[in-house]
Amino acid sequence: NGEAYLHRLATDSLTIDTLNLDLTHHADGLDFLTEIISLPKLKQEAFEIDLDGTIGNGKAQLLLQYLNAKKEKGLYLGVNAELRRRGIRMHLFPDNPILMYRPFNLNKNNRIFLSDRGRIMADVSLYDQNGTGLSFYTNRVDTLINQDMTLELSRINLREFRRIIPYMPDMEGWLGGEAHYIDSEGNLMLSADLRVEDFKYEKSPLGNWEMGGVYLPGDENQHHVDAYVRHEGKDITHLGGIYQTDAQGNDNLTGDMELIHFPLHVINPFIPEKMVEFEGDVDGTLSVNGNPMRPILNGGLAMDSVSMALPDLSVQFNFDNKLVQMVDSKLSF
Repeated sequence: NGEAYLHRLATDSLTIDTLNLDLTHHADGLDFLTEIISLPKLKQEAFEIDLDGTIGNGKAQLLLQYLNAKKEKGLYLGVNAELRRRGIRMHLFPDNPILMYRPFNLNKNNRIFLSDRGRIMADVSLYDQNGTGLSFYTNRVDTLINQDMTLELSRINLREFRRIIPYMPDMEGWLGGEAHYIDSEGNLMLSADLRVEDFKYEKSPLGNWEMGGVYLPGDENQHHVDAYVRHEGKDITHLGGIYQTDAQGNDNLTGDMELIHFPLHVINPFIPEKMVEFEGDVDGTLSVNGNPMRPILNGGLAMDSVSMALPDLSVQFNFDNKLVQMVDSKLSF
């Protein structure tokens, strides 16, 4: 048995006023309770996170609860784990967990099985009455595929996460997407597509976004990646590259990035205190080659009505509509 506590744990952006740990040992195993308490802050409401669990006799249980200043449940979800002959079987509970301060519905026979051979078998469906939620499932029909996993997200409200994730940036929008992982006789593929509708960052509207990519391992320790970004339904960025490693540590990166009318104003909300504001858009291509720690960049960027303003100094710089060349990582104006 034992107790431990820590007061006023602080980092640059996070302060936890109280952290308590209570351990109780008994004949069937070990019980533990962890409490994390934060008092009201300037940009963060008070919260309490409780982690309650038990371990013993080939079984384990973990229950996570998040309470706000009014003791309202923002999160209430648990998992049971049981050691089986060929792996570990997990089950989420209760049938109606609380997420983002409202009830969701779990499929009663939900399960995640981690095989001792490295294979995962899953069937989890978690949705509310508005269709917000996620699914995580595997394909067990195709016996020729070692692993086929799918994760689907539907109508996730980003704004609600700020109420249960302390110190999260102020973001709004609706998130959806899919991710797939396939292992067929050692041939791997990982693909993902993500959509964010009506996205806002720190109250600044940024519109609708789509992004996706595919990862494929190649021969001779090669890793291939191809990705894209769309804004308001139009392609604005395309990425493609190969990362190669060898036993001597001589890693090599080869890739290309294409910008297609990339709108610079989308960068502004991410600049602290709006010290700099950009307008206009950029077109062009950049290639990268060489050691990832010392890459060599080549290519060119064409400016289109690009300007950079410094509001605190009441100064604005306008760029000529011309091609800016980059040769061996050096800009040429």
